[in-house]
Amino acid sequence: MIMPGDREGVPVGSGEAFLRALGADAALLHPEIAAQMRTPASRARGEGVFARAGSRYRLLNALAMPLLGRDAVVTRIASDVPFSVLTESAVTTVTVGDAAIERVTLRTTREFRFPSGAQRVSDVMTTSVHPGLVRTLLGERGRVELIEECAVGDGGTLRMRTRRAALRLGGRRIALRGILAVHVDVEDGWDDDNARRTIAVTVRNPLAGTLLEYRGWYRYSSVEDQ
Repeated sequence: MIMPGDREGVPVGSGEAFLRALGADAALLHPEIAAQMRTPASRARGEGVFARAGSRYRLLNALAMPLLGRDAVVTRIASDVPFSVLTESAVTTVTVGDAAIERVTLRTTREFRFPSGAQRVSDVMTTSVHPGLVRTLLGERGRVELIEECAVGDGGTLRMRTRRAALRLGGRRIALRGILAVHVDVEDGWDDDNARRTIAVTVRNPLAGTLLEYRGWYRYSSVEDQ
């Protein structure tokens, strides 16, 4: 609950959520990634190209749209897909008992410019009181919840892996386990030769296999304060 004197939606640096989740391990990030994450501007926009992006379960994803929302699923697949990414970061301070707790929120919108038309995927990530863990809600409706672990991988990459997943419907939280489980693997790195960020994301299910994937590169084209 937001109490009198609490701060809500105060802009912070675009990578603050990751830096706080990583804690001391943030020092292990590739210097270029760390520098971009420490940029004080709360809004950042990037442009790039996915070598491969989309889902082979296009019909199934289309059927899921009314439930999850248009910005939570992708119904196309292609190679060499241009894309843009917009991030907005803010911190909220809430009072729990006598303690003031800060939570950083990172809103991300990705636009995939497929040959047959553009599609957007958005999510909201929030830091938690548990070291290394963040909570991500997919789409504006936030029907899919992921608890993800952040770590630093080989070469100073940012790695994110799903610890738990749930479906949020009608005030209920339904854990996605077993054959319903969703596993998301993210690797955000740096290409020294071309001076650009790299990204590889895979979403898998034990039965269906790969539900969504996108991998490619991007550069920040602008960074701006709110």
